[in-house]
Amino acid sequence: MLKIGIITAIPVFLINLQPDFGSSMVYLFIAGVFVLLSGIDWKIIATLVLGGGVALLGAMWIIVTFPQMSEQVLGLEPYQVQRVLTWFDSSEQSSDDTFHFDRSISALGSGQLTGKGIDGLQVSLPEAHTDFIFSVIGESFGFVGCALVVFLYFMLLYRMLVHGLTSYNYSVFGSFICFGFLSLIFIHAFQNVGMIVGIMPITGIPLLLLSYGGSSVLSSMIGLGLVYRVAVENSRQNDFLFK
Repeated sequence: MLKIGIITAIPVFLINLQPDFGSSMVYLFIAGVFVLLSGIDWKIIATLVLGGGVALLGAMWIIVTFPQMSEQVLGLEPYQVQRVLTWFDSSEQSSDDTFHFDRSISALGSGQLTGKGIDGLQVSLPEAHTDFIFSVIGESFGFVGCALVVFLYFMLLYRMLVHGLTSYNYSVFGSFICFGFLSLIFIHAFQNVGMIVGIMPITGIPLLLLSYGGSSVLSSMIGLGLVYRVAVENSRQNDFLFK
């Protein structure tokens, strides 16, 4: 646990210096998945989950009940506190604080079943090509397009899960590559789509493989290349006549 904690703390600390709280939470999620897969005693895992849950609920309570104090106690920026407050009850916040969320919901819902087409966008949504690309998909292609995107992500995650399970017997390292990148894609997709529909707070996490971004796309392609390499090694193992 100490080794996992140290390895995780280094990138989390550096990312928080930017600051980019959302991306640092991605690293913590991936580390949590590795802990679950590592075979550590379930009692230790249960203690960590319970302690983390209590800490998270306590932090949320402080933010909602004492917004001003939470900036000093938790070290949060004012905009981060406002995002959490908007997530809990957007009706109590000013129109300036909920502007982006309101516009994204309007764009997503206006597409209805089949959308308006890629040239029929009517809702003005600033910086829609980055974190709010899913709203553009909803307005352009409607529920059908959104459902197709979610299905494609599901298939991608499913294939990585299969490769991770099948490669575990001959390469634990390769298996962890698959599970680690699976965790990365999953948390980005879940958080990004979740914040668009209002079940998650708004963060600056892109929808990988769809949101605009050079380094984001490059790193995603590198990750997929590593997973593909694991799949190739897995096929070679299965082709051996004698094992």
